[in-house]
Amino acid sequence: MKKQLIIIAIIILLISVGLSGCNEIGLTNIGDLSANPQNYLGKEVKIKGNVGLGLGIGAVTDEEGHSFPIKYGTMTTLTGKYYLTGIIKQTSLIGYYLDVSKADAV
Repeated sequence: MKKQLIIIAIIILLISVGLSGCNEIGLTNIGDLSANPQNYLGKEVKIKGNVGLGLGIGAVTDEEGHSFPIKYGTMTTLTGKYYLTGIIKQTSLIGYYLDVSKADAV
């Protein structure tokens, strides 16, 4: 009986630890994205970082200092740490950027 309780406790612990990192699954590294944006053009990506966004245009910066331009809405203002999901696009004016479709606070 005691052995079964220990096994159940371990399983619960593993599940809770696993679920705590669910938002981290599938994240694209901002350093990789900024170094090779052409590899992501037209693809949906999810990134995490500190957002500085005013009037819909800004940038996201990771903990290593890599940054990438973002566009979100038209008059939207966001600041702080976010998970951002969107499509990588390109224009002649600003080059590659993330067209954000979803922003979740960390």
